[in-house]
Amino acid sequence: MDKKENQIKQISEEDVIKYLKKNKNFLINNSDLLNLLEFPSKWKSSKNVIDFNYQQSKKLQKQNNLLKSIIKEILKTEKENFVSQNNILKMSLQIANTQNLNELIKTIRKNSKILLGVEFINIISNNKHFIESDENKMVIYQDPHNTKIQKIFKNEDPIYLNKDDSLNFILYRQSSKFIKSNIVLKLIISKKYFVFICFGSKNKNKFTKKQGYELINFLVKVCEGKIKNFLKNQK
Repeated sequence: MDKKENQIKQISEEDVIKYLKKNKNFLINNSDLLNLLEFPSKWKSSKNVIDFNYQQSKKLQKQNNLLKSIIKEILKTEKENFVSQNNILKMSLQIANTQNLNELIKTIRKNSKILLGVEFINIISNNKHFIESDENKMVIYQDPHNTKIQKIFKNEDPIYLNKDDSLNFILYRQSSKFIKSNIVLKLIISKKYFVFICFGSKNKNKFTKKQGYELINFLVKVCEGKIKNFLKNQK
């Protein structure tokens, strides 16, 4: 026999790696070999030595921390939502119990800041009977033909999330420069008349598209119904 044939070919690590890459089921089909492998029990700062237990532990710890963070955020949001929803229901009940338009306007202006946590509130209308009912003269008259007001009026949603600075000035006057987020509750009194309840906040995250506004919609319906009834009785 040729001497070369009698020589045992030395297998390198690279050969083993290439073989395992080509035969991905090798360790599965020969799982008993795993018992012969010696995994280091502690992490070593070498790129060629990997502690699988350590890696798995780090991975689980990372997932655990992420899960804790998510749960904490959910609980915080749920608590905030509960408080917010409870306050909206309180305000709706208070408005439902008002006896006249002046009392309704005072209730909205006073309790919105307390219960809804907003710094700015304006009530705007083009209905003279509604405006004249406000003894404190705080309701602002707005020309319905203004193009920006028309944009809100024609919008189908009873809640208008406003990001237009020029519209902010119409709704909040000089206070507009302090407002970072705001919503407009649109109350349609008739085909011609409206009442806008404008809530403004210094907090840019107070009113966002991601929030649910189901109970705010309910508040809109309560206010709308009461105002219509009061105006009907004034005629």
